[in-house]
Amino acid sequence: MTFLGDYVLDGGGIACLGLSRRDGERLADLRKPLAVARELARNDCRFLCYVDGNLPYRVREEDRGLLDLLLAEHPERFAIVPAKTAAEDYIFQRAGINEATLVTPVPASEETGYLDRYPWLRDPGRHMLVSERDGLIRCGSLEPAEFLDSTAFDLYDDLFPTLTKP
Repeated sequence: MTFLGDYVLDGGGIACLGLSRRDGERLADLRKPLAVARELARNDCRFLCYVDGNLPYRVREEDRGLLDLLLAEHPERFAIVPAKTAAEDYIFQRAGINEATLVTPVPASEETGYLDRYPWLRDPGRHMLVSERDGLIRCGSLEPAEFLDSTAFDLYDDLFPTLTKP
């Protein structure tokens, strides 16, 4: 797949914002990466949102069909990391290869080791850290994205017109 975009999103990481490794029973929230994608689209930014293979089993049951739809109908914007592949490394590599800005909740720091493996993360504008607070997704210079009052389908409806642009 050739990607000619500006941003690569760590969709699984963004969906799991606020969950700890011990929160296996809590569900990832598909609204979070969709809210970030919507804000990027509102700013005429092209993106590709990757999700790891277990995300379909970690989102709410009512959102699984939507995730399947996004992956099937919009492969130029939503893709799944290949099976048996370390998702974070794969997503970081895709951002590097495409010279895109990486959008992720994972800090690019000496502690994570990503700066050693991906020195381009030091370049200005190549890493956009995502966080969540008070029902808002904060992502670089984008407007804080609200998601609590929306369903994943509402966010998809807002995003859909931009997905169908040539």
